[in-house]
Amino acid sequence: PWRDLLTSRPILLMFLYFICASAANAGIVHFSVPALGQMYGIPVVGAAVALTAYQLSSLACVLPGGFLADWTKRHDLVMVGCLLVAATMIALIGFDLVPFWLVIGVIGVGGAMRGLVNAARDVSVRHSAGGHSVGTVFAFVSSGFLFGGALTLPVYGYLLDLGSPQIVFWTSAVFSIGSVTTVILHNRAKRAEA
Repeated sequence: PWRDLLTSRPILLMFLYFICASAANAGIVHFSVPALGQMYGIPVVGAAVALTAYQLSSLACVLPGGFLADWTKRHDLVMVGCLLVAATMIALIGFDLVPFWLVIGVIGVGGAMRGLVNAARDVSVRHSAGGHSVGTVFAFVSSGFLFGGALTLPVYGYLLDLGSPQIVFWTSAVFSIGSVTTVILHNRAKRAEA
């Protein structure tokens, strides 16, 4: 029943995780190209190389993330570690301290961590389901992706219009830290239920 979904702390925390993760990713996918263009004075084609590195690295690490999720029982630690590295890499870009050629590698590492975390995230959702239908729980929590993007894309656009493109990267990093917080709280909620 919906009432059970909306009163289960682990499920609600996974829903919040999806919102934060989507919000962090949306900033990079939709706004990193214009932000990098403003920061480094480079054309769109050049800035798109960094976004391509982010996306390809994420894609390349999804399957290794599956092997990692099979290998470990501490999926929360995998998620926290990957998200902290991703947040650090994205925040580093926002400090505007590295040349653009290095940004490509840094954002690539951030993307790789995003791909690596996916399987551990999905296993955590499955464990959160408990006695509920796994499909229903997945549908509910993954709708957080839609909320995260819908709610934060205007915010990123506004921040970019303020003339400080670095804030795009810092905001994305903050949302990644929000994801870490939900993972930690989710783990505590699961232990409390056990």
